[in-house]
Amino acid sequence: MFKKKESKEPKVTVLPKKVEKKVDNPWTHPTVESMEGETKAAGKVSFVSYLKGEHLNLRESVEAMCYGCMAFYADGIGDCGDKRCPLYPFHPYNPNPAKLRKERPDMRKKK
Repeated sequence: MFKKKESKEPKVTVLPKKVEKKVDNPWTHPTVESMEGETKAAGKVSFVSYLKGEHLNLRESVEAMCYGCMAFYADGIGDCGDKRCPLYPFHPYNPNPAKLRKERPDMRKKK
């Protein structure tokens, strides 16, 4: 009498699992071992301490950030010249940090 309906189950496609590739690029993912041959400059010790997971104070944090941002000073030690950077007044190789701190109106206390 009644025709039985065939159940149509949706087809499920099983995708292969993604295999994560190990990144060995020292410029984008530096390691303590890859930092051995880099330029000795202000911030290198702090940067290596950061990679090891050690605690850094404020000054060491700024030095480590500048060291990483300047590509480990690969093209020479010097001022970055990026006056738009919020850490520029505290850059280790800033030629005149005290003057820059006074000239920046955004760092003054508003009354």
